[in-house]
Amino acid sequence: MFVLRSARWWLLALLLLGSAFFFSARADFEDATKIDFIDNETYPGAVYVHITISGHTNEFLLDTGATSSAVSRKLLGKLVMNGSVAPLEKRIIELANGGLIIAWLYLIDDMVIGGCDLGATKVLVFQGNSFNILGMADLEKMGFVGLDLEKRKMVFYCPK
Repeated sequence: MFVLRSARWWLLALLLLGSAFFFSARADFEDATKIDFIDNETYPGAVYVHITISGHTNEFLLDTGATSSAVSRKLLGKLVMNGSVAPLEKRIIELANGGLIIAWLYLIDDMVIGGCDLGATKVLVFQGNSFNILGMADLEKMGFVGLDLEKRKMVFYCPK
């Protein structure tokens, strides 16, 4: 009987602590940066957000499976024109399906998401037609990133 009663108290304590943590975390979201998802007719289930790179705002696919961010060759052309990109090296990248592809790594001057300046960052550029990807390397710079699927917003805290 004591074990059962004791287990009930532990369960109640965990529920109270968990709910206190949940509500305090929810209150903290008031200070967070929130940006809207973009509706993409080509990929309706995917999460796209606007990101500004060196003054050029484009749609980026939020891809937590991608290690690095990537930009399209079209965006790279714009960045080369205004001198805000520097080539670093050629790489062979393993894709999620196990395939290998050649990509070039570039350093770009500036990445801004929702008014939050993440500073200089490295991006990949793939051969052929590709699209812009926001990968984990840049998501990690934000520390906490949440997705509010109901309100269709990305929530994060701008690093200091």
